Amino acid sequence: MRVAAIDIGSNSIHLMVAEGDGANPGDYRVLDDEKIVTRLSRGLEPDGLLKEEKIREAAESVHRLAGIARGYDVDLIRAIATAAVRSADNGHAVVDLVRAVDGLDVEVIDAEREAALAFRSVDRAFDLTGQRVAVVDVGGGSTEVVLATDGVVEQVMPLPIGAVRLTDLYGASEDDAGLEHAALRAAVRDAVRDGIEKPDMAPSMLIGVGGTFTALAGMSLANRSGAGFGETNDRPVGGHELMHEELRHLLDWLRKLPVEERALTPGLNPERADIIVAGLEIIDRVVRRLGVNRIRVHDKGVRDGLVLEMLEERSGADSAGGGAAGGTGGGRARLSRVDSARRFAEKCRYEAAHSGHVAVLSLSIFDALAAAEPGTWCEGAARELLEAAALLHNIGYLVSYQKHHKHSYHLIVHSGMPGFTRRELELVAQIARYHRRAKPSEEHKPFAALDLADQDLVCKLAGILRIADGLNRTHRQTVASVRVEVEPGRSPNGVPVPGRVLILARGDDDGMGVWGAERKKRLFERAFGAAVSFAAEPEPDPEAGAEDGPGARAGAV
Repeated sequence: MRVAAIDIGSNSIHLMVAEGDGANPGDYRVLDDEKIVTRLSRGLEPDGLLKEEKIREAAESVHRLAGIARGYDVDLIRAIATAAVRSADNGHAVVDLVRAVDGLDVEVIDAEREAALAFRSVDRAFDLTGQRVAVVDVGGGSTEVVLATDGVVEQVMPLPIGAVRLTDLYGASEDDAGLEHAALRAAVRDAVRDGIEKPDMAPSMLIGVGGTFTALAGMSLANRSGAGFGETNDRPVGGHELMHEELRHLLDWLRKLPVEERALTPGLNPERADIIVAGLEIIDRVVRRLGVNRIRVHDKGVRDGLVLEMLEERSGADSAGGGAAGGTGGGRARLSRVDSARRFAEKCRYEAAHSGHVAVLSLSIFDALAAAEPGTWCEGAARELLEAAALLHNIGYLVSYQKHHKHSYHLIVHSGMPGFTRRELELVAQIARYHRRAKPSEEHKPFAALDLADQDLVCKLAGILRIADGLNRTHRQTVASVRVEVEPGRSPNGVPVPGRVLILARGDDDGMGVWGAERKKRLFERAFGAAVSFAAEPEPDPEAGAEDGPGARAGAV
C-alpha cells in the first residue's frame, strides 16, 4: 500500500512517498522525501494576488514531484495547499494550473485542518499521555497553535503570520538602525496577542513543527557541538529539546547579522537565512504568551499527518469494502453519531455512569416535549445531538474543573468525531458548553455566528440538558427516571401555546434531584416559553404493569 502526499506551502513544496503496513496503518516507511523551495507567497502583488511566474513555478514543481511519486507506482496521490493559496485572491489559479499541467486535484485546506494534520503527526511521534502541550506549526504564510490535553485537542488558534510573509513585509536584516525589526516585532506581538487566548494553565511543553523549528534545532545542536561557521548539522533534529533562554540567545544574535553572514551560522541551511529571524520572532512571542519554557522539535508535520490519514482511509476501504467512518481505519462498521460521541468521551476519560444517566433523562424529557409540542426544533438529528452533548458535557474535566464547560466546547469542536458534520459538531459543542450557568448570548462569538434557527435549537436542547444534569446533581442516579406532563396553554384567541411542564422525579428519596433541577430551569423556561415545576414520586412497582398510574397525561413519559 503506497501513497504520496504533496504539500504546497508558502515557502516550499514537499513530497513524501510512503509504504504502509495494511495491518497497522500508523507504521510506514518513507520511500522518498523531496522538497522544492518556491517561495510561492514571496512578493505578493499589492492587490493580494500571487505573481504569475510564482504560480507557474509552483505548478511545474508539483508536476515534477508527482512524477517522482508515480515512479514508485503509488496507489494514491493527494495534494494539499495551505496559507499562500488559501489567502491569495487568485489562489484558485494554482489549483487550476496544477490540474491543467498534471491532472492532479489540489485540496485547499483551512487553518484548522492544517493544524489537525500537524497534530496527528505529533501525536504519533510522542507520548502525550497525562500532559498538556502546545503544538505550534510555523509556516511561511501562517502559524497554527494547538492546545491539547492527554492527547486530545482542546483548542486551535490560527495566526495570519508566517516567516516568509513577515520577511516580505519588514525585511530580512537589521538595516536602518533596526526600524524594520522593531516593526516586525510589533506586528508579531499584536498578532499573537489578538490570536491566542492566554491559557488558564501553562502547557508543560511546546512541540514545534515546520522548517523554522528544525532550523532552530540544527543551530542548537551545532552550537552545543562547537561547530564552526558554515558547518551544517548532520545529526537528527527530531525530539531535540531546548529552553526558551537558548532561543532568545540565538534570536538576539541572528537579528544583528547581515543575511550573508547569517547564512554561515553553524547548523542553519543557507536557504533559510533570510527568513529565520521572522520565524524565531514568532516562536519567541508564542512561547511568552503561553507561559511555556521547554521546547521540543518535531521533524515531521503536515505531510506526515496527511500520509497517516491516507493510509488509515485506504486500510479501512480495503478491509471494510467502502471505508470506515471518518477514515479511522481498521475495517469497522460505520459508527453512529452516539457511538462516535461515546468513543470520544471514553478517550477524554469521562464519568460514564453520570453522563450516561444524564443522557437517558435528557432523552425522556425531549421525547415528551416532542410528542406534546412538535415542531422544527425536534426534527432531524436534534435527538442525537442532544444525546451526544449529554454524553460529552463534562469532558472538559480532562483539562481543568475551572471553566470545564468552556473546555468541553473546545474539545468537542476540534474532536473531528466521525459521523458529524462541522455544523453538527458546533451545535453539540454549544449545547454542552451551556449546560452550566452562563446563558447563550450574542456576546459569545460562536453563538452569535449561528443562524436564528440553530440558536433556538441550542437554547432548547441546552435547557433540557441543564435540567437533566440537575436531576442527577449527586452523580448517584437517585432519580432513576422521569415522568413528564405537558399541558399546553391557551392564548386569548384560542391558539395553543406552551403552558406548563411538570417533571416528576422518580425515586428522588433525598430531594436533591428536584433541588438541583429547580436551580437550573431558567434557560428551559426562556427557550420553551413555558413554566416548569418539579416533584418527586416513588418509582413504579414493576409488578403493577406498564401504566404510569393516576394523573398521567398526553406527552408523559
